[in-house]
Amino acid sequence: MLQSNSISLLDGLPSCQFTNKVNIDGLRVGAVLLNMETGQGCVENLDTAFPIASIPKVFIVGAFLEKVAQNEASFQAVVRFTDNYLMGDSNACLTENRIGETITLGYLSDIMISCSDNAATWILMDVLGWQTVQGYINRLGIDGIGPVIPYSEVDRLKLAILDERWAHVPRTLAAQFYRRRRTDQLVPAFFDEIPRYTRAELAAANAKYLAQYDYNTATPRAVAEYLLKLRDDLEQPGTTQAQIAWWLFNTMLLTQRQYSVQAAPGTLFVGAKNGSDYGIWAEVNVLYSSLETRIPQAMIIVFLQQTDFDDSDLQLPWYREGILNTLLRSLSPQILARIYPEYERPDTGSISGEPFIVFSNRAFIENCWDWYVVSNFEALDRLASCWRALQEVNQLSVGEELGFGLILYDLNQQDTRLSFIYTEPNGEQFSYQSSVLSQEDAPAYWFRELDAIGTWRIDIYQDLHHIYSWLVFAEA
Repeated sequence: MLQSNSISLLDGLPSCQFTNKVNIDGLRVGAVLLNMETGQGCVENLDTAFPIASIPKVFIVGAFLEKVAQNEASFQAVVRFTDNYLMGDSNACLTENRIGETITLGYLSDIMISCSDNAATWILMDVLGWQTVQGYINRLGIDGIGPVIPYSEVDRLKLAILDERWAHVPRTLAAQFYRRRRTDQLVPAFFDEIPRYTRAELAAANAKYLAQYDYNTATPRAVAEYLLKLRDDLEQPGTTQAQIAWWLFNTMLLTQRQYSVQAAPGTLFVGAKNGSDYGIWAEVNVLYSSLETRIPQAMIIVFLQQTDFDDSDLQLPWYREGILNTLLRSLSPQILARIYPEYERPDTGSISGEPFIVFSNRAFIENCWDWYVVSNFEALDRLASCWRALQEVNQLSVGEELGFGLILYDLNQQDTRLSFIYTEPNGEQFSYQSSVLSQEDAPAYWFRELDAIGTWRIDIYQDLHHIYSWLVFAEA
């Protein structure tokens, strides 16, 4: 096995040359692709600092896990989620209807990674202390990591570029305005009238912010060295550092696969963190061929930044499509080929095994699931009965969404990781994953729009083992 703590491991890799392969004006690409077992891979702009949006959350979680490992913090310690921390993100786990809930610190650290929750990040940073987080980063001894601050403060700094009065507005009001255009309590306390900004003005403010500040930035080398350090720590069992690395990699396994790893098959599992902003998309992935040790086999780090904020195709924050995401999806097969050049995807014929599974229209699958959720997850037999009553489909119209319901039995309280691979008629893949944590019997469901004519294949993997296939024809 390679000695991953050697900096020369990265310096010896060839150039990925992604920038030369794409047709996007003013695009900067940073990358580290590395198979940690074979040394195969490539790099690009290795020592260039990039704004990486939510990626620094891995360092914040690392700081928290260090405190837990030293018995100076606890996963079970609780805080109350108040409206002072409400951010207003559309994809947040901590939404307005959860104000007043008591939340454990362990849950906050999980959702910081799994759904990139910014309110959770802010709360945990306040609990730990911003300087505690920065102290952890400094002690890593890794060059190329910029200062880390909560994203509510980032929002306020960007708005203050447009109008200096925002510097005196509470972070929660600034963040809610920036992210959801909420104007509560702004007038007359801070403004004479409700502020209004165009998308072009907000994009320009982002450009000026990036030119002025280095908060929440890092080089591809710095993030790669951090992942390599964590992997080295895992190989020292029984140590505090090994425990921190185990927890952090395990938390990353809760994250959905993103665009740069869409070509990853179900026989590889992906732990990830991603981030986005105006003209920015960043992805950090660790890949595993075994879940027993949680020691990653490979890493895929890709940072993208558009430098032309006047571009009509500027990638928008919180937008799951767009030019940068499309680019990463198109590059995904090449990315996997650079670190697994001899990989051959195994045959995936239909297998009838122990799990119960049904394929049907998404709406029918969700009707059963919604009832099950309302029943507080205490009626698995009735969920199975509801799904068994559905008519399975092997043909749908293009534009319809194919869903499936899955029930796994006799899990013996073991963590179970699921991968769902949708293969289009032209061979393009869309990879998803889910987790079932510490249960005896557990259900899952998934869906995807069939947006191309022809035969689709859906393969389901449980703990990297192929357990089921289904074919469905999408007609015009």
